[in-house]
Amino acid sequence: VTISPTTTAASEYEVFVNNGNGGSATVSSSKAKAGTTINVTVTPNAGFTVGTVTVTYGGQTTDITSSRSFSMPSSNVTVDVTFNAEAQPEPQPQPEQNNGGEQPQ
Repeated sequence: VTISPTTTAASEYEVFVNNGNGGSATVSSSKAKAGTTINVTVTPNAGFTVGTVTVTYGGQTTDITSSRSFSMPSSNVTVDVTFNAEAQPEPQPQPEQNNGGEQPQ
C-alpha cells in the first residue's frame, strides 16, 4: 500500500471596501489567506480628513484608524472608511478703508 500525501489549498477570503464620501481607500490585497496582514491605504480628497477606518467580520467591528492594517481572519471582511469635511475658517471682517480723511461726495 502506498500512501501519498494530499495537499489542500488554504482558503482565500475576500476583502470588501466601502469608501465614504470625501476620499478613497484601497487594500493591499482583495483576497487573502487567514493570517495574512492586510494594509489599508486611505486618501482623503481636498478639503477632507480621515474620519474612521474599521474592519468588520463575523459581526465584530474593530477600529483600525491608527494602524490601518489587520490580520486576515478565516472569513470575508468589510473595511469601512469615513471622511470628515475640514472646518472652513470663518471669514474675517475687513477693516473699512479710510480714503485719506476725505468724505465721499
